[in-house]
Amino acid sequence: MSWISCNFGDKTKAYRDGITFLVSAENYEEFVYGYRFCLDRDGYVKYSGRKDGLCNKLLHRIIMGAPEDFVVDHINRNPLDNRRDNLRIVTQQENCMNLTISKNNKSGVPGVCWDKDANKWVAKITYKYKRINLGRFEKLEDATKARKDAEEEYFGEFRAR
Repeated sequence: MSWISCNFGDKTKAYRDGITFLVSAENYEEFVYGYRFCLDRDGYVKYSGRKDGLCNKLLHRIIMGAPEDFVVDHINRNPLDNRRDNLRIVTQQENCMNLTISKNNKSGVPGVCWDKDANKWVAKITYKYKRINLGRFEKLEDATKARKDAEEEYFGEFRAR
């Protein structure tokens, strides 16, 4: 699938910083051409002009025609990548399965942390609002494998890649 790299309006900080965003070539004419865009505070592309009543609406939601009670997941977790094959309509819970790693994570693996009292690595996962403890491990590699296996089992296609 081909794509187009798009610029923001020349009065925006994103334009001055040289930031661009991606859309699928087949979506360019309908959703991008002739419109103005800016970045919202979370780094998502939003319409900034008043044309067609789209001001402040998020580009990825418009491209996907997302219903109000669903969210649009950027599969590669890049909010500037609005290619149709990188977007999917999901529930909030499914979207949470594809989160980036926390800033304070020291292990480099989501759901894996060091328990200094036990002197072991702990692996856990949250599914359907319940925390599931996957065990304590001597080696980081073992805790990582337990977490990755659990992501495949519980999250399936929605797991982070």
